[in-house]
Amino acid sequence: MDELTLQGPDPCGESTADKQDGRNADLAQSVPAEDIALLQVLPDRLRDQGREFLLETDNSKQWQRLWQLAKEGESEATAFFIALVDSCRHAQIAVGCVYAVGWALRRDGQAEAREALGQWVRSHPNLEIASIALDALFQKAARPLFEIAEARFRALYEAADWDAVRSNSALELRWLPMLSWTPLPPFFWQPKSIPPIKPQSERVRFVALGDFGCGAPGMDTANQKLVAAELLRQHEIRPFDFGVTVGDNFYPLGAASPDDARWKTDWEDLYGRLGIAFYATLGNHDWYGPNGPAAEILYTRRSETWCMPSPYYTYAAGPVQLFALDTTCLTTTQMLWLREELAKSTARWRVAYAHHHMYSGSYGNYEQLIAKLMPILKDQVDLYISGNIHSLQALEPQGRVHFVISGAGGVGLYPLQEETKGVLFAAQKHGFAVFEADSNRLRMAFIDKEGNPLYESVVGKD
Repeated sequence: MDELTLQGPDPCGESTADKQDGRNADLAQSVPAEDIALLQVLPDRLRDQGREFLLETDNSKQWQRLWQLAKEGESEATAFFIALVDSCRHAQIAVGCVYAVGWALRRDGQAEAREALGQWVRSHPNLEIASIALDALFQKAARPLFEIAEARFRALYEAADWDAVRSNSALELRWLPMLSWTPLPPFFWQPKSIPPIKPQSERVRFVALGDFGCGAPGMDTANQKLVAAELLRQHEIRPFDFGVTVGDNFYPLGAASPDDARWKTDWEDLYGRLGIAFYATLGNHDWYGPNGPAAEILYTRRSETWCMPSPYYTYAAGPVQLFALDTTCLTTTQMLWLREELAKSTARWRVAYAHHHMYSGSYGNYEQLIAKLMPILKDQVDLYISGNIHSLQALEPQGRVHFVISGAGGVGLYPLQEETKGVLFAAQKHGFAVFEADSNRLRMAFIDKEGNPLYESVVGKD
């Protein structure tokens, strides 16, 4: 029972009702009176977090506070998120609250979450809220079907029945994206051929950038613009041959279409100025919107600086062969493709990159991804670059594979934990990673948004 409902005497001489009055006075000093009732929906232990969430003015930080509250509060926070949506007082965060309620439904199957989502689908005047609520209900209903289908494809892969995996690919690519994230027709998944960027004998220099797409209404773009400006300055001092993105290119829901106005303001105006091609990958936020993956693939035909011919693909640049992966929807078809492409590669250096980290000094390891990818990468790849964790990190290698996290391109940063086992370097700073390779060495460096060199390392050498 919530402490606020108790009216008995307090053994220290102060009644619980007096305590309630004191807490209400504290709340009244920091939040509007209309929000006090909303905060009282939360249990006492979560009210400070709820208040900080409501008072946060930076949209990207507010999303972080929202998910932290949803994670720590679990089922106890669901009623608060429902009340926020129904109150119509905080329209700028209502969408995030609907996602949190949907997460509660998928995690716990909460009846109150299902009821609220259903009511929003039936009658909420905001079409975006109704749409997200319907997506959440669909994903909950589809999960058992997803698990049945995934079991079929996983069994074939684990049996090393490569012909069967290949013949089942059309079925897998039709249904798994639809059941788990958003529909993307199977022909979109066919990896396209990309000509080599530079001859194998030449040195190559490239930049890796992730978690940067902050141009949605209400989000703070200051750090993204500073990082982009420093990228341009570094390019003018010593040119990059190309760039890569490690996902979350557009927050919070991916690009709306290849005609989305954000392509100009959030991409071309910031990164197009470098005049080089960026070979992009999809992050989870790029998948959240119904049109994000298709929009980012199709925009490749309209831009000289954006290249994403399919969700996963490979290409060569000097002595490096790069493998762009989609870890949000990592199918057995993609894993078979990666095995076969790595087996064919004769490149001096092999670099895989994707959105999701495998190892981290901040938020733990992604065990599911490690189990799927490391058996393929462990003796075949020199470097794995990721984002997802909003910081800059270099981690201890696992066998041949070195790990770099470059997820600090503009969105709000994640705090670093004191426990640093397996971490060679970590910085809670906005910036990017730079890589240089010739036939003898593969090097990396972190540079922050002010142009300060933070860390340098040799990833591989003869």
